[in-house]
Amino acid sequence: MRFFTTNAVRLSSAAAGLIGFVLMAGAAQADEYRISKMNYKNNGAYNAYLMIRYNNNGWPCGVYSWGTEKTGAKQQMDLTDESFGVYQGDIKNCGGPIPPGKEVWGKVMVVGGRDRSCRKDGTTFIYDPDSITRVVYRSGGTSQNNNRCKISDRN
Repeated sequence: MRFFTTNAVRLSSAAAGLIGFVLMAGAAQADEYRISKMNYKNNGAYNAYLMIRYNNNGWPCGVYSWGTEKTGAKQQMDLTDESFGVYQGDIKNCGGPIPPGKEVWGKVMVVGGRDRSCRKDGTTFIYDPDSITRVVYRSGGTSQNNNRCKISDRN
């Protein structure tokens, strides 16, 4: 009986330690950045462009700059621009300027391939027209393989 009691105490101590570690890890704060610009660098062997995603009044919105980017091209988007084209969403809620304070993220639209969201767990970008910070996304590979969107810089 003594063997069982000693091992049960060891097991419960280990479990308590593991639970404490999990709770502390879950309490970690996500990185939040206030941005006014997004850049996209296409290192892939495909045509693609960056769409800006956000939610407004319960509507999922997707807006983009005019023109499809070519292979190897860079795309620079000023979020304060009011002339975005609406790709996804209701024109009433998604047309016009992006409302300040909204969470924004990029989505790489791959021509002839699978589109890739640039939204990453633990990193949040909030649109702030007074900010000078930008996020830089990049992707590579081909239209069908290894073309995941990555955050390469926040400055």
